[in-house]
Amino acid sequence: MAYCMSKKDIQMTIIPSELLAYLANEVDVCWFKKQAEMPRWFTIKQNAPLEKLSAESWIMLLKAKAEGLLTLTFSVTNGQLWHHLEKALKNAGFDTPEDFEKFWPELETRCKRQLFHEYKLKAEGRLIENSRKELEQLVSHPLRTDAAFIVIECGLKSGLKLACCNPSGEVITNSILFPHEPQNQWQQSLRKLNNCVKSNRIKSLVIATGEGYRETRKFIKTWLQQLESPMQVYRVSAANSQQLSGRVETNTDDTLYQTVNVLAKLAVNPLETLSVVPARCLLKNPLLTTVNQQRLNKTLDDQWQKMLSDMSDERLSPDPLFQNEPIALSDLKTESKMEAFVVNQTDYGYFLDVGIMENGLLHKNHMPHDKTLIPGEVVTTSVINVNHEKNQFSLGIKAYRKKRNSTNKKRAKPVSTGNSAMADALKAAFKKH
Repeated sequence: MAYCMSKKDIQMTIIPSELLAYLANEVDVCWFKKQAEMPRWFTIKQNAPLEKLSAESWIMLLKAKAEGLLTLTFSVTNGQLWHHLEKALKNAGFDTPEDFEKFWPELETRCKRQLFHEYKLKAEGRLIENSRKELEQLVSHPLRTDAAFIVIECGLKSGLKLACCNPSGEVITNSILFPHEPQNQWQQSLRKLNNCVKSNRIKSLVIATGEGYRETRKFIKTWLQQLESPMQVYRVSAANSQQLSGRVETNTDDTLYQTVNVLAKLAVNPLETLSVVPARCLLKNPLLTTVNQQRLNKTLDDQWQKMLSDMSDERLSPDPLFQNEPIALSDLKTESKMEAFVVNQTDYGYFLDVGIMENGLLHKNHMPHDKTLIPGEVVTTSVINVNHEKNQFSLGIKAYRKKRNSTNKKRAKPVSTGNSAMADALKAAFKKH
């Protein structure tokens, strides 16, 4: 007579590692919605095993589950598990498929509890690390200047907000330009900017990256070409500037210019401006509410304080992309050299920003084979080809691998043939003797 396991037995049974590994790697985690419309932050479309889910996707599922929006389960039957893991399940004390079927619901609950918690810890670690990297975008070197300057907050329909500042970062006056659609006040905006610069004796511009940054850059580069003497242009990050502006006091009650006025403080004295802001409040990711808050706050606060304490006295460097002459794709010339900003990496190379609207492709065959680039890095490149019909262009870095190597191999063939003919002649001469 076969021994029948009790509920107490199943609670004491050690879950076979083979079962956990199979569920994590081979079985999809299915989710069933409890309501038709999900929040905007929920973007998952397909089921996948735990091991193949990204950190964001898994935290997203756990957040939705915690808020009662869906239920999670493994898309597998006990019959399928018995078929694949019969030996391991028998070693665990399940003698027959019927015995395993009886206790699978209880065992599944234990498996979900253990696996879900294990992968939550892994996903939290990756999500916290990604959030830590986001903080690095907020820290920049201070602008060291003894003359007045302008800070520009980019925008399209909302316009370009300007803050004219004295060398200490105090705002002298604010204004707004509308060079883009739907107002299209391009020439008027050029004149207004020019008058603002002359009347306030401006010596440099600071542009905050964000929505409409590339369009703003095209407008500013057009204006720079009309100047008799060059002007330095700097770039600072506007990431999370709205949260930042809500935490930092400004000298104006006008909310329209609140963000650009805070960015003016950030440009001159980033350490003083950022040190009063907790790192946690600068991150907008809604998934962070599901992460262990004690672990999150400790990691981010420690990293935040370390970055602020390590901030050197080195001055903010001018944006090299404003030193490139091209404004549009039509201005690019083959073999011309220019500075480029590494945007992102792909399997076949990198996409680079040279100061125009379109990104250029730096193929891995057009750069030294032992060279790697990092997003955010600035490199010197040359234009290889421009395709005006497709609005594409390719770039290269000096000493890149060229196809002429294959040509050299072809040229070597006649030498090899000649050597073979000489060897045959020598063999024939030896035979005669």
